[in-house]
Amino acid sequence: MGTGQMMLTIGAIMILSLNVLTVNRNIIRSNEQMMNAETTLAANAAARGVIEEIRVKSFDQNSDIGLTKTVNTMTSADQLGYESGETLSTFNDVDDYNNVQKIVYSDRVGSFQTFTKVEYVDPDLPDVVRQSPT
Repeated sequence: MGTGQMMLTIGAIMILSLNVLTVNRNIIRSNEQMMNAETTLAANAAARGVIEEIRVKSFDQNSDIGLTKTVNTMTSADQLGYESGETLSTFNDVDDYNNVQKIVYSDRVGSFQTFTKVEYVDPDLPDVVRQSPT
């Protein structure tokens, strides 16, 4: 094998090595993107599960499901949260979930910690928190 052939062989090995590295890098990126997407979907499913659990309940002990009689009878903002003796499995209205942390398990990506905050908001500006029932 002459010097020219040796140089071609070395060049071919270098090109092959660069191609292998590029392919490996692309596979790793693809796996990371796939895991990010799967984690995002699992987190959204965990959040949706909590929302679905909550939305079938009445707002507070003074209202029927989906219907509040008057704003004056609603729980005050500083009293939102579960009543003494209630546990997550016995929550019976939406305001019980205020400041509740819950672990939701996912088979594929592990567990998520959810945090629920119940607040009164301005009906015209839902990003504005109110301290009184609205």
